[in-house]
Amino acid sequence: MRAAPQLGAQGPSSQSREAVWARIKHALRRDWAQTRTDFTGDGEGLRQTVGDTVLQAAGVEPIPPWRQANEPARRWPDWERAEPAIWYGFVSRGELGARFPTWTAQVDEHLAQGWDEEATHQRYDEVREAVRMGWNAGSRAPPHQDDGAAVNSTELPPLAEGQSARCFVASFEHHPSAEAGLEALDADGFELRRLSVVGRDSTTGRRGVGCWRGSQGLRFAGTHAGVWNALAERLTPSGLFVLPSVGAVVVMGPLVSALERTFERAGRQPHAAVLGAALELLGVPQRSVAPVADEVEAGKCLLLARGSEADLESARAALERSGGAQFTAHAP
Repeated sequence: MRAAPQLGAQGPSSQSREAVWARIKHALRRDWAQTRTDFTGDGEGLRQTVGDTVLQAAGVEPIPPWRQANEPARRWPDWERAEPAIWYGFVSRGELGARFPTWTAQVDEHLAQGWDEEATHQRYDEVREAVRMGWNAGSRAPPHQDDGAAVNSTELPPLAEGQSARCFVASFEHHPSAEAGLEALDADGFELRRLSVVGRDSTTGRRGVGCWRGSQGLRFAGTHAGVWNALAERLTPSGLFVLPSVGAVVVMGPLVSALERTFERAGRQPHAAVLGAALELLGVPQRSVAPVADEVEAGKCLLLARGSEADLESARAALERSGGAQFTAHAP
């Protein structure tokens, strides 16, 4: 079982981390086996050096079959017990590396607090070296890029140097007006990968609410299915969440990643405040989180994005031309 890290900063999307992990885990497995031999004398040696691991992970050198040495002949807990800890360190480096470029006592303490001993049946002090190995691997992992990436991304694009971040929220009484607002922003040149959408759907009458991936891609069912399906063709990722006191909520864009982080942080605790926490991660100031969340609960559809002051003024003008939006700009 893979332990979920305590996420403290924005980093690569979970899909990207999974793809990178799938590519490098076999090289790390060999590295772990060699480390186990070096420290305990247990098992067969693989002659696996740090250089071998880096080159194999990057695809420069082939990875020999498991337990076959690198050149004529090349193990601490076995790989099956070590992998969750290495993965934990690897993912944590992707999330925290911008703040902590190297392993420090503060990083060690933070990861110890986030380690799930109950789920993994291992104490953190038993797996510390494995966690650190994953952390170090995360710092040198080759970046992953998807072919044909969609317009939007779970990552917030960087602002130009000297620009300070702002956030706007455009609230629409009617969901089709939100679709028109997105079209207006796109026509005005607004960078759609910055844009998030959040709104309730309902089970009024005989309609249910659903979300699934079929032969035609991601599809929605519900009162506002037409709007959701149209927006999902422009924004990614998309998801359907059921939240206490709010109900079924459709979310698209970077807010999906923010919600993912807040769910991971919440663990087994009640999730009543996850929407507010996700909005704050996206740039909505804490003083404004409750009113914005209340608008979602009231059934309004929101467009929101982070950008420079100039970005927000351009978005305000475009949405005013489109009509139907109550526009609010939020300073940090």
